[in-house]
Amino acid sequence: MSDGNGASGSLGDLPPQYDHQGAQQRWYRFWEERGYFHAEPGAKDAAGNPKTPYCIVIPPPNVTGALHLGHALNNTLQDILIRMKRMQGFNTLWMPGTDHDGIATQAVVERRLLEEQKLTRHQLGREGLVEKIWEWKNQYEKRILGQLKQLGCSCDWQRLRFTLDDQCARAVRETFFRLFKDGKIYRGKRLVNWDTYLQTAVSDDEVFHDPVKGHFWHFKYPVIKDAAWRDGDPEFVTIATTRPETMLGDTAVAVHPDPAGAFDALSSKLRESMLAATGKEREQLNEQADHLLARRARMLPQLERLRDMAQRGVKLRLPLADREIPLIADDWAKPELGSGAVKITPAHDENDYAVGQRHPEIGAINIMNPDGTLNDNVPEKYRGLKMHTTARAAVIADMEAAGLFNPETDREDREIDLAHSDRSKTPIEPYLADQWFVKMDELAQSAMDAVSDGRVKIVPERYGKTYLDWLGEKRDWPVGRQLWWGHRIVVWSRHYESWGTYCGDGLKTLADSHQDELSDRLGSLETCFEPAQACVRYVADGDPSKTFRATAPDSGGFTVYVCVRDETNEAPDVYEQNVVELLERQGFTQSEEVLDTWFSSALWPHSTLGWPIQTPELAEFYPTSVLVTSRDIITLWVARMVLTGLYNMGKVPFREVYIHPKILDGYGETMSKSKGNGVDPIDVIEKFGADALRFGIAYLCTETQDVRLPVEFECPHCGALIPQTKKNRTQPRVECEKCRQPFRTQWAESEADKALPRGAVVSGRRCHRRRSGYTRSRRSIRPADRRCHRRCEQDRRCHRRCDEDRRCHRRFCFRGCADA
Repeated sequence: MSDGNGASGSLGDLPPQYDHQGAQQRWYRFWEERGYFHAEPGAKDAAGNPKTPYCIVIPPPNVTGALHLGHALNNTLQDILIRMKRMQGFNTLWMPGTDHDGIATQAVVERRLLEEQKLTRHQLGREGLVEKIWEWKNQYEKRILGQLKQLGCSCDWQRLRFTLDDQCARAVRETFFRLFKDGKIYRGKRLVNWDTYLQTAVSDDEVFHDPVKGHFWHFKYPVIKDAAWRDGDPEFVTIATTRPETMLGDTAVAVHPDPAGAFDALSSKLRESMLAATGKEREQLNEQADHLLARRARMLPQLERLRDMAQRGVKLRLPLADREIPLIADDWAKPELGSGAVKITPAHDENDYAVGQRHPEIGAINIMNPDGTLNDNVPEKYRGLKMHTTARAAVIADMEAAGLFNPETDREDREIDLAHSDRSKTPIEPYLADQWFVKMDELAQSAMDAVSDGRVKIVPERYGKTYLDWLGEKRDWPVGRQLWWGHRIVVWSRHYESWGTYCGDGLKTLADSHQDELSDRLGSLETCFEPAQACVRYVADGDPSKTFRATAPDSGGFTVYVCVRDETNEAPDVYEQNVVELLERQGFTQSEEVLDTWFSSALWPHSTLGWPIQTPELAEFYPTSVLVTSRDIITLWVARMVLTGLYNMGKVPFREVYIHPKILDGYGETMSKSKGNGVDPIDVIEKFGADALRFGIAYLCTETQDVRLPVEFECPHCGALIPQTKKNRTQPRVECEKCRQPFRTQWAESEADKALPRGAVVSGRRCHRRRSGYTRSRRSIRPADRRCHRRCEQDRRCHRRCDEDRRCHRRFCFRGCADA
């Protein structure tokens, strides 16, 4: 008999039990060596007929660490589809690759450099840090690819891509240039979510909210008794805030323009709710209505007085900063809440920013440095203090000393919904900054239409609503990140005081001729080449919202932005010189920012196939057939792939999107290596084989339910299982509850901890373990270990499966059954 590789033997040579490790290594090598995973355009079957193409692009894992069971599930489902289509005779391409994950990867490497070498990124410099990150990438990409191969993934490894490789970089530059040229990319001062730890902007989708214990502080702002003030007007206006430190950047206090009308609208809404309510709900609504009536009677005269003061132009004295600020009327002030007056800080609050857009006369004052400390726009004594810690404490103390805050009566305990960066897990600070944005109006609508008309089908259908709701907001996409790791934005800029200083009018000096050379050459690159090699945009100082393409503003200063199609392009123009060298010689500087990671991964379905070059692979396999992914990146990735695919290719990037369940830990949290609750699939594969793991997690997969798998450490000394808790999962060492011997975890840093044996992190919906002597039936569980039985009692679904099929224990068991 033969073993498939030409070796023969007798039945007596068979091992006493199945050797999964030997089989996996032998067969995977056999498949790879014979090129069974590789696809070529135009492949034909045995009869000479062209094979139907079938293509899946892998959701590229980030090079920040190892894969966990969530990745294992995602890639197992893709492999099932690919292998099935391959056996059915399709020309199957499973495109593999990895993602550079700008923010998280730079953060990990920076943290390690600081801990191990006491070096910051500024000490290393841009080139030095990027070199260190490339070393990290090479190390962890190799680990990730090894995990995928051990899992049995039949990817076309000859076509491996990376979101920062030359091919993907070319696609990114081309897309950015096109968007810039079409006026869909602009630079504007907008309020962004600022991560003060990483010192970069993050998108709304990279922010999570956690309730934390906080306070409402009630402060009094003195009224200025000038010509607009009248007898009977209050001497103070009281505001309430959860962020006292931001008051140093206040530019106004707002009251409602029609408090009576606002109370009427609330009362009407309550009456409508009462008509549809029953029982306890109606009682609660009645209480709310009574409270609203009492508040109206008590507060309306005062609020109408404040409204009249705002209309007369009364001003307030901003405490501590000693600035005059106006009292304005705006709907954002809620008569039913607090004092009915609200402080307005346009540079540090999203809602206040919107008020500032409606009242541009109040302006905006940024009081924060990128690192979260207060800047020079605040009084000297507060400069350098941290926003929500030392600055907050100082402001509260000084307001109390000024007699404008009483800690006994003017502070309420509240639970605050605090925004955090998903990247650094630190609180987000709203921050007014110059950023690069992509206009999403037309792009978002095109992606919405693709799902609405059925060109892209999302399964299960309910996730289509998530997709459409997010795109329907059509919020412009901030694509700039203040990082060094990523695709650097290919825009050079310089400010000029007048048109003459830009184009060298008069040519009186050598400098004038150089300027004339610059403007002439940029014009030729933009208009005399097909396709254009550069795009020039002029932005006036007086109104940055106005941009000019053909000519500069008639008067005043302006900034020239030059987007270069390909900075490495050596194609000569009239001067036969590199345009980037000319720009830098003339004092232009390239943007320090890099593009959002999701910008490059949005191009993944066509950049990996060769675009912008029209390759045979692109013609054969685009659009791809199906995308398999998780629900948490529907907005971050799926929607953006659709809109960029339509923009660049004129076609959707895939015909179907399958959203699979998520694998959660015992606390209902997503598995993550950064949390310490991520199970390395290799730990399972080494014990029970890739087939057992793949079958187990695929069998768990349903259309509607997430999979919750309690996570445990396995003691390397005695094999006992130690339940993972939120506390011990991030400890560098854990002591076994049974043998009392310590073992290390992934967090081990010290030499003493690293010298300990590693405790594997394991997980599975299992009912029995071999060494505990469990039999199949849950009714005959022995008392050696009650933990498994308690899990069954906690999960009735497992009971039902047990009753319906006694073999379910083997299906769910990653650790083996009594008769496995």
